[in-house]
Amino acid sequence: SAVFHRPSDEFEPKTPRPNRIARSGDVGKIRLFKNPDSLGFWVFDVAAKGGAPVTGPHADKIRAGIARVVKRHQVKPPHAIVMSVNDFLEKTKSEMAERMEKPSFSKKLGGQEKELDSLKSYYKNLFATGIAGVIKGRVLQYCNAGHEPLLVVRRGRVIELTDENHSGAIAMFEGTKFGLSKFELKDGDLLVAHTDGVTDHRKVGHADCFGSFNLHNLLLENARLPPKQLVKALKTALEKHSEFFQDDATLLAIKANPKGY
Repeated sequence: SAVFHRPSDEFEPKTPRPNRIARSGDVGKIRLFKNPDSLGFWVFDVAAKGGAPVTGPHADKIRAGIARVVKRHQVKPPHAIVMSVNDFLEKTKSEMAERMEKPSFSKKLGGQEKELDSLKSYYKNLFATGIAGVIKGRVLQYCNAGHEPLLVVRRGRVIELTDENHSGAIAMFEGTKFGLSKFELKDGDLLVAHTDGVTDHRKVGHADCFGSFNLHNLLLENARLPPKQLVKALKTALEKHSEFFQDDATLLAIKANPKGY
């Protein structure tokens, strides 16, 4: 397996962080957890309705909190992991809404009403998309909550994994049910998860984005490469499209082979 994560330049132009490529572990918006008889993964993205900015220390705190929840519940079935994240976000939104109504909170912000209004908008509209999955043997079980579909590259074609068990986003609406989906992998399959920062990657001031078409072609052209080399090819292609990243771009590649993953 291999992971590509390229942080956004949009909100940190003065302190750009280097590209990250890793074999496994925690990188950006991805977590891999290996057990003796299975491989689990979690891919997510944090957003806000209405264009409220998802940046700064509050956003970092939310992402770190989600990572802790997933680590704590990683032995659970995928849909239970997603529900745990949903409960965490709902609780956080409720607690922050209560805190922000207290005069002491406004005082900490120096009485800056604009900043307070921005934070209220952020927490009110906060939600996440994500995929939790576990591979045992050749059976993939996963829960997709409003996220980009998983891709399987098999014998010269790209399969988008979509079915009726996919749900809406996490913590967007009350009472959302998170279903469990299954897919049978085969030797040689390449399983890919990514955030929309890959397909939506575009040049500043231009409407043309990298898109699913380019991503699928890149995967087909490089499917036989080891995952680490594949994510390097993705990095090169994205930077050729535009060196400036307006959003985080994250991709996980897992190759099914006779010896494992």
